[in-house]
Amino acid sequence: MKKLYTVFFIILYTSLQQLSFAQSFPVVIQGRVLDAETNRPIPKVNVFLSGTTLGASSDTSGKYTIHDSIPAGKYSLVFSHIKYGTDAKGLTITTGDTIKVDMLLIPNKTTLDEVTIKAEKDFTWKERFKLFAQEFLGTSYLSKQCKIKNPWVLEFKKNRDTLLASASKEIIVENQALGYTIYCDLEKFNSVSFFTTYLAYYRFEELTPKDDKQARRWQRARLRAFYGSFRHFASALLHNRLNKEGFQVKYSTVPPQTLTKQQQLKSIKSHQMHFDNEILMPNYLKVEYNEREEMEYIKSAVRQGINLNIKVRYDQGVNQSSWVYIQGGKLKVSDLGIIMDNPLKLQTFGYWGWQRVGNLLPFDFFPEELGQAIKLSKIAKVKQLKQYTRNRPQEKVYIHHDKPYYALGDTIWVSGYVVNAQSHKPSKLSGILYLDLIDERDQLREQLILKIKEGKAMGDLVLDTTYTTGMYRLRAYTKLMTYGARDYLFQRKFEVGQSNRSTFEGNLTYQYKPDNNQESVQYKLSLYDQFYQALPNQVFEVMVKTDQKVYPKQKMTTNAQGVIQGTMDIPSSVKSPYIELIAIAKNKSYNTSRSFYIPVNHTKKHLTFFPEGGNLVVGIPNRVGFKAINRQGLGVSVQGHIINEAGKKVAELKSTHLGMGSFAFTPQPDKKYTAVITQKNGAEQRFELPQALSQGFILKIQPSPRNRSLLMVQSSLRKRKKFTIIAHCRGKSVFTASGTTKKNRPFKVTLNHDQLPTGILTFTVFDGQMTPQCERIIFSRNTQKALRIKIDTTLKNAAPREKVTLNLDVSSLRRMGANANLSVTVVDENMVKENPQHANILSYLLLASDLKGYIEQPNFYLKDEKLETRKALDLLMMTQGWRRFTWKKVVVDNYKVPEYKIEKALSISGVVTKPGGRPVDDASVTLLSLDKEVFQTTQTYGGGKFTFDNLRVRKGARLVFKATTAKGKDKLKVKIDKLADTLEIKAFTEDPRVQNNLAQFEQKKVYLQNQAKRVQLKKSLTFDPAIKMLEEVEIKAKKITGQDYKKRKVQLYSQPSYRIRVDSGHFKPKDGDDFMNYIQGKIPSLKVFYTAAGDRFTITFRGSELNAVLGRNPEILYLLDGQPVDSEVLRVLPPQSIAYIDMIGPGRAGMYGATAVTNSGTAMNGILAIYTKKDYKHPSTFRHKGIQGIIYQQGYYQTRQFYVPPYDNPAFVKNKLPDYRSTIYWNPSVKVVNGKAQVSFFNADSVTNYRIIVEGISNEGAIGRTTYQYQIKNKE
Repeated sequence: MKKLYTVFFIILYTSLQQLSFAQSFPVVIQGRVLDAETNRPIPKVNVFLSGTTLGASSDTSGKYTIHDSIPAGKYSLVFSHIKYGTDAKGLTITTGDTIKVDMLLIPNKTTLDEVTIKAEKDFTWKERFKLFAQEFLGTSYLSKQCKIKNPWVLEFKKNRDTLLASASKEIIVENQALGYTIYCDLEKFNSVSFFTTYLAYYRFEELTPKDDKQARRWQRARLRAFYGSFRHFASALLHNRLNKEGFQVKYSTVPPQTLTKQQQLKSIKSHQMHFDNEILMPNYLKVEYNEREEMEYIKSAVRQGINLNIKVRYDQGVNQSSWVYIQGGKLKVSDLGIIMDNPLKLQTFGYWGWQRVGNLLPFDFFPEELGQAIKLSKIAKVKQLKQYTRNRPQEKVYIHHDKPYYALGDTIWVSGYVVNAQSHKPSKLSGILYLDLIDERDQLREQLILKIKEGKAMGDLVLDTTYTTGMYRLRAYTKLMTYGARDYLFQRKFEVGQSNRSTFEGNLTYQYKPDNNQESVQYKLSLYDQFYQALPNQVFEVMVKTDQKVYPKQKMTTNAQGVIQGTMDIPSSVKSPYIELIAIAKNKSYNTSRSFYIPVNHTKKHLTFFPEGGNLVVGIPNRVGFKAINRQGLGVSVQGHIINEAGKKVAELKSTHLGMGSFAFTPQPDKKYTAVITQKNGAEQRFELPQALSQGFILKIQPSPRNRSLLMVQSSLRKRKKFTIIAHCRGKSVFTASGTTKKNRPFKVTLNHDQLPTGILTFTVFDGQMTPQCERIIFSRNTQKALRIKIDTTLKNAAPREKVTLNLDVSSLRRMGANANLSVTVVDENMVKENPQHANILSYLLLASDLKGYIEQPNFYLKDEKLETRKALDLLMMTQGWRRFTWKKVVVDNYKVPEYKIEKALSISGVVTKPGGRPVDDASVTLLSLDKEVFQTTQTYGGGKFTFDNLRVRKGARLVFKATTAKGKDKLKVKIDKLADTLEIKAFTEDPRVQNNLAQFEQKKVYLQNQAKRVQLKKSLTFDPAIKMLEEVEIKAKKITGQDYKKRKVQLYSQPSYRIRVDSGHFKPKDGDDFMNYIQGKIPSLKVFYTAAGDRFTITFRGSELNAVLGRNPEILYLLDGQPVDSEVLRVLPPQSIAYIDMIGPGRAGMYGATAVTNSGTAMNGILAIYTKKDYKHPSTFRHKGIQGIIYQQGYYQTRQFYVPPYDNPAFVKNKLPDYRSTIYWNPSVKVVNGKAQVSFFNADSVTNYRIIVEGISNEGAIGRTTYQYQIKNKE
């Protein structure tokens, strides 16, 4: 056993309190305080319940009154006065009552002169006070912010090595860390050789915070002080929550200071350690809490002579460890973890022994979240919900990518977060993440299969230059997320432009002119080339299209400013939400068309009503939310009123945010109500409100200041009705309350969001029979639970190409130094602005991922904590709140376990048959990868089936399957099951087309101009000295025409750019030629490079080597008889076995998408296709009976590393190529250990502003995001 854990302290608490979760009662405690000798009243006596903030002071007649809501239990009522001896009286509170307690105090013998403030104390006193303060207050982070305000009341005595202390009056301690003033009546204090005992009565007074920020800081510090304390442990133990609260326990029969390494600690279960309100432990109990030790704790151990390296120990992040010994083996504690026994029975060693008054909290402080969890654990409905969610595990996926828009040829860098849908902790379920790239026509362009490790996956997608421009989307999911409704797959739209000479761009503006029967739109279309220079006097065909009709094309010519103007009439019969305007260039220099969209703006709106709680109820005030949307599904402003059947106005109606609003009125029996809204043109629309119920409950929740909400339950009946409220967040119960209500007596309670989890909360009101009656969804935001990410703010500006190092400091509520995984992107702010429609990690995981449908401006709702913003968010909850399940379903299905298949890893299955097709059981099947990554053997079963699970196979791996019977026969066939099962792609109709405003268009314009510059960069590059370009020889191949070749069946392209017929004339290979030497110089613009360090060859085409500087893969794709292979396969291929070789340029390789193979390139750089002679025999392993070979394209994608130019390399610095990067740095996985992480990168050339964006999740599920800007300036 390490010596560190043998050091112990004892902290003694004196109190006889018994607080309970059962109920708090309004109690009045009153009486008189008199002098025991004269029987005269004593004024200014402090009367308080020990260890709490509850107390009062006696008046001139000696009378005092304490009036407060106090939990039931046993208390010590303490009477303290400077001139009298402190006395206490025990009392028990069971119900709300008035308790009378009179007290006689005995005068002190010490005269007033003896306690007069002394201006000076001698040196010995100061040294002893220093030691006392250290032992009394402690040396923790919290203790260092404590100060004894009246040290002169202390007197010290030294008896050999023992320090004794006494105080002539209350010691006043101001704790600025926790926000309390503590008044301490010291009964006993002695300290010897780091063994300290003290006994005292404590009275707490809350300090007044100077602002809300300080109040929250104090609340956060109080929670940190409570979590991991003995009170936390004792309360968790009594309610069998040790593991849930982060505690691990073991015990020893010998004291910890004598425990040796050979003596093993023994396990024990929580239910064995308590009965009723008694902790039962005759042995020494070791308690470990999952929070790291403080630095000062390690220092204190070193001061005691323990040999430790402080920094090494701190960096290890060792958990807090304490020992407990109870004399007699039994200790009474309350539900709140407060000792209600003789405090001398408890001895604490280690971490708890080190903590002192600086970490002390009043006994009436208890985390609301923990108290609610304990109360909820006793409710049957909550247990049913817990069982239901346990049987239906769910996951969420969030994708962080580097930019909000792209150009063809760009790389999309992605970081995937896969979390438990309830706790947001990194998921331990799925092992595979699917990432789909889907184009505007809902076609799958590429799918990546990414390995999930500790809830994180990363990848990159290349936007092939052969793709079309338009609105693309990313779709990400695990197999588990595809069961049932697929409303919660991650999907995000983004725009993809183009920046080559054959493309044009445009910006469309329009203005409506409504008429009675139709709508007239004047439009102005400005057209530009790749550099956003106007296209004057150019002829375009303009075609108009709706969902129902395609109108004839019109030839139109741009004016001198490159603008086409026109007017179109939109009949009222058009049902499409948009008019598509397609511009087609007649100039052959531009081979593309562009689509632009004009929203159909018919004046009619759609209005939907949402009674708060679910239903209108007659006879009591009801609040009704509403939402008005246009044809495109976007919120629009409306104004009007509510009328009854007689046409009388009963309420006003006016939207306040994005078409949402609310109004209140009292429905009458058997009456119908109608909303009347008036359009700008004076036209009216009418909408019927839902019919009111004759009786029932209503539930109202209204946001209020200081991050609180007022909850009210009311019944329409005059007779009292019992009810219970249960609230859950993502399926976890978090709040409960119960009571009675009637028509004129609503039940009210204030919700403190700082004591609730962050996210969407569903409140349900149950009647006395626990039948759900009404429901309300709200959003709760507790910023104290967020992951706090701080970026080193010393960085204000930097020079071009200068190295930048970012230091990240990460903490959470429970952990000062949190462990987390982050993703970091740094972008040029002048080229890349954040898209307000793209939810970030906070607004997606906490809000959008739990709401069904489209959310306008999701980041708006979490931009600040102002009441106005919270009210707008509350309207969103009223009008768009949706539930994943209902209580009825929970009750019926809570024990049913759905058959969910959780995909932990890759698997390949198939069947083994005889040549005639009969399945073969008990056959042995061997799987071998030719790159030696995989070697597994399994047996067939039930109809010749076999499965290989838990595979770690990369995309493009060459796999071989061999089957033999139990007798060794190999005349068998191996058939592989379908390897890919692509998820159905549905139109993303919930996401309307949001028209770019002028600022967004200008931003896109700047970005695409920059990308065009990059395309125009010089192709002469200085390569790394380790890469040698092979000697250039005379080019001999010729361009191919349609008549020059025949097409093979495995060939997908229609015609190559070049072809080499290997046996014709000068193309015939020489004896001893290897393929790499042979191909060099045979095809124009094709270059072969050799890297000695990796001993491999690389082939590029038409300057694709430029991609190396831009951080992309420069290599082309290689095909051998139609199958993608790596360069090593070609390296050993005899040229004499080749019939012909085709070179397919990037423009003709579109059908291969962005196909790539490990140790190979991508089709976007071109394809080298080699076809062997018909009599050529491949290696026998692929032809032997019982053997099947495949190129496995469904393996894990091997993520590329983001390229950062090495400007600290002198050889590279000589390269004068301009650096036009828009994404300066990307790191998809930054591991934060004990709250610390560091990343480095180099700036680009532009003098501009950079934005750093950091997002991430801690191991405990805390979510965080931060941004930071700095400026790039030239050195003076």
